[in-house]
Amino acid sequence: MTNYTAVLVSFLLVFLSATTFSQAPTNDEPPNAVILGISSSCTWTAGTTVNATSTYMLPWGYTGPTCPDASCSGGVTAFPKDVFFKFNSTSNTSAIININAPNVIGTVGLIRVYESPNGWDDFSLHSCSCAINSSTSIGSHAISGLTPYTVYFIAVSPKVGTTGFWTPFDICLTQSVVPVTLRSFSVLNNDHKINIKWESEDEINFEKYELQKSYDGKTFDLLHSVEGNRSTNGVSQYNFEYNEQRRGTIYYRLKMIDRDGQFKFSDLRSIQNKSEGTIIYPNPASDILYVSQESSSEDIHYFLFDIYGKKVQEGILTDQIDLQNLAAGSYSLHLPETHEAFKIIVVK
Repeated sequence: MTNYTAVLVSFLLVFLSATTFSQAPTNDEPPNAVILGISSSCTWTAGTTVNATSTYMLPWGYTGPTCPDASCSGGVTAFPKDVFFKFNSTSNTSAIININAPNVIGTVGLIRVYESPNGWDDFSLHSCSCAINSSTSIGSHAISGLTPYTVYFIAVSPKVGTTGFWTPFDICLTQSVVPVTLRSFSVLNNDHKINIKWESEDEINFEKYELQKSYDGKTFDLLHSVEGNRSTNGVSQYNFEYNEQRRGTIYYRLKMIDRDGQFKFSDLRSIQNKSEGTIIYPNPASDILYVSQESSSEDIHYFLFDIYGKKVQEGILTDQIDLQNLAAGSYSLHLPETHEAFKIIVVK
């Protein structure tokens, strides 16, 4: 009786401590998500789903399924008693979530990754995966197609359909590395002639570089594409030069693409492109004529005249002039304040 009583008391103490007196983890809801960084090697962060509660996702902008992954359908499903982590993708377009958890009933069995453009709500399910059974932990979850410089939330849950089963675990984020090492990346401006150079090594199974530029640091366009030398040792050097007439800050980055489709971005590089006078482009133009000028504290007026000298349009000069209402033909653009005049051609 004594042994039986001792076992019963021990069981009750464990049960009460797990259900009555323990508090839910502090990162039980998205606003308190623990921040993780993406690094080349794993730096473990401790976590637990012990006493976690189910999160109602509607307030965070998500109404979809818990996880449409095939391994979550049928049989034992993941019980959404979740805890949250978050990370900023920075320049990464892929990463790996690593989990270190015991293989016991109720172990880490469900990983959900939500994208949040504003870093707070407006959640959309990016990807998810489920363990093969309720007693085998997820070891890792690969994330691809990340939007650069976007906040993502990670929800970690046990895989059981009954309350009372939770587990401690460790979590970290590591880079999913494209097999190329970028040694240097530079952008120089010599009187509107932009010279871009980069060096790399270890181009094993590498496909190509896409050089991209942006005028706002957010929306990038393809400027130049070049296949990699695919050298397995030594250094590969690349050079590209072009004339840039647009003024202001211009941003550049490299998109490095592997043969299997994986890719990553370099850090941003930028230059300040300045010149005297006003620059217009393109010419001929169709719907919009872009204007680049030195900043001025005074408004600059513009006037458009047709070939007969008739004024057809006027306004305050901004960074672009709308030409949609003009017929195809030749026009004169006059800027009285700067004493400049341009001949432009409108094509339709």
